[in-house]
Amino acid sequence: MTAPGTTSPAISSSQDTDLDHLDHLLTPKQRARLESIASALKYTCRDQIVYHQGQVADALYFLDLGMVELTTYQKSDGDRHIVAFLYPGDLFGLSEDGRYLNTVRTLAPTKLYRLPLDDLQRLLVQDARLQLLFLAKAAQELRKAQRQKIVLGQRDPCRRLASFLLEFLRSNQYYDPETRIVSLPMNRRDIADYLALTHESVSRALAKLETEGMVQRQSPRLVRLKDMRALNDLATY
Repeated sequence: MTAPGTTSPAISSSQDTDLDHLDHLLTPKQRARLESIASALKYTCRDQIVYHQGQVADALYFLDLGMVELTTYQKSDGDRHIVAFLYPGDLFGLSEDGRYLNTVRTLAPTKLYRLPLDDLQRLLVQDARLQLLFLAKAAQELRKAQRQKIVLGQRDPCRRLASFLLEFLRSNQYYDPETRIVSLPMNRRDIADYLALTHESVSRALAKLETEGMVQRQSPRLVRLKDMRALNDLATY
């Protein structure tokens, strides 16, 4: 069930479906209908491509576990720009003129569901409530792009980094509320690209947040949020 031009995941099975992140929103009948058309895709490592920018859009995808990044490549010079990092529960696959707007790459072992557009459209025509649910989920991708514009509008790299770290509060997989530790699945280069900063600027901003007692680095990929109020104030100032 892998679309042309994508990297084959380790496992692809239309029988291995369990839409837990949508379960509380779906009726049993709606859940059964979606599971009948969904293919479960499992990627065992990072840097695997789900689909490429410009590829024919023939499906929507629902992220169940792991994390992916949405990247746009400029046609003029090939420069990349990370548009968003997506978390479990997110729906993605927006297109324009029948082609995907972004390249999607895994940042960690990932499980997602592929919903063929033709089959999904037939279900949505029959169920207005299901239409509304998918419209709300699709709007999340647009909100992420809007949120990033707000973050990038903050000139101070520390404010950008604070906003980025606080995004993880909604992820049970990458944020532990008891220890307040964020587990970063992406590397420093990914973060710099997402925040439109240099690698050095991200390192300096992180060091400043640590000096001011807002965060504490546990390791290169683990950051503890020590002063949540100060981080919120900095991000929203």
